Amino acid sequence: MPSPPRRSRPPVSRFPLLLRVELLDVEPKVLRRLVVPHDIRLSDLHAALQTALGWTNSHLYEFKIAGRGYGVPADEAMGEPMIDSGRVALMDAIRRTTRVFEYIYDFGDHWQHVVTVEKLGGTWDGPVGQVALLEAVHRVPPENVGGAPGYADFLAAMADPAHPEHSDMRKWAGKDFDPSAVPIEWIRASLARLKI
Repeated sequence: MPSPPRRSRPPVSRFPLLLRVELLDVEPKVLRRLVVPHDIRLSDLHAALQTALGWTNSHLYEFKIAGRGYGVPADEAMGEPMIDSGRVALMDAIRRTTRVFEYIYDFGDHWQHVVTVEKLGGTWDGPVGQVALLEAVHRVPPENVGGAPGYADFLAAMADPAHPEHSDMRKWAGKDFDPSAVPIEWIRASLARLKI
């Protein structure tokens, strides 16, 4: 008896990483869970995080992993020298031992994220070399709002029509700003278009 035909399956990435990304010091809590390829360069991880979180990639960034800083190399007079994030893969930076690291975006507002490697290895039935969004909780603050304290003030002004800055904040950020509204399908489609 002939064997049944084999069903084709999408390619499977051998070493996906499951990452949990949380923005610190803001309420409501902003969280993303992503599957990324193990060999993703840190510069590409930055691009994926910008997309998944909803930031606009308008500012500098830094990954702090195992005591080293990775980002866009700049003039050393501006601060600590950084390793070029475009030259380092995530797995090389974490060296299979680091499970928690920092991602800082916008050195002025200082949006600090803690990234946790929840799972290392296994299989992933999604497209090889792509980033996938598994979970998204709450929207990130608007760019240039003044960091976590400015965001708290912003939300208070938006929620109170009697607040002296209510009208200005609605004009600046859009009258329909809702911290609980996350455009999940848009994020997934945008991540699928990323070239990493």
